[in-house]
Amino acid sequence: MTEPDLSIGELYPSDDIVAQWMFSLSAVVDDLTVLLRELRRANDEDIRMMLLFQRLLIVRLYEARKLVAAIDGRRELREFLDPKALPGLTYLRSVYLPIGVSVVEELYANVRHHGVHYMWPGSDELRDTLKGARGLPARLRVKNAPTEVDADIRWVQVVAGMTLFGEFSASQWKPRLKERADLSARIVQAWTILHMELLMIYVHERGIALERFVEVDAPSQEAPEG
Repeated sequence: MTEPDLSIGELYPSDDIVAQWMFSLSAVVDDLTVLLRELRRANDEDIRMMLLFQRLLIVRLYEARKLVAAIDGRRELREFLDPKALPGLTYLRSVYLPIGVSVVEELYANVRHHGVHYMWPGSDELRDTLKGARGLPARLRVKNAPTEVDADIRWVQVVAGMTLFGEFSASQWKPRLKERADLSARIVQAWTILHMELLMIYVHERGIALERFVEVDAPSQEAPEG
């Protein structure tokens, strides 16, 4: 391996809390970028993949609350972030705080739970969910392919969709769906813009030139037809 122009250790010193926070910010934004890309693709191709990526996206949005919560607990982070007066950070604080009763937690706690846990036999949760879904269709679609059999378990997708887009106990699940979708879009945008703004500030304050680590891919040149 050749010597890197810029190492991770130089960009993010391991004992520096601001560096740790900035790395975590990059991790959040990278996950959101990948998941949003796959979610858009799945929306047109596969409802199973759409439901999966939507759950994963909400899990990452929910877990990102720890990044916001860390700010007030560390003087170094406050000194780095507070003077910047970035609108994106102000918005994120408004939806992620206070921890425990925030807008994000109120809307996403149940969906996040279903995104990382299965409902186990014997639990009230699974009993109540099956009871709520008892009138919905149960279908199994099997697609034969040359090398494998692909089972499309529709009843799982029906329940997953209902628990994702509106709890069975909620009579107004459609407004809740729109509220969640609008909030997700605003939060993803806020995290993405904040990352780009703070990365520029961070490397400037550390005296690191952008050309040492930014690679820009040129658009591909397609051969003319004919």
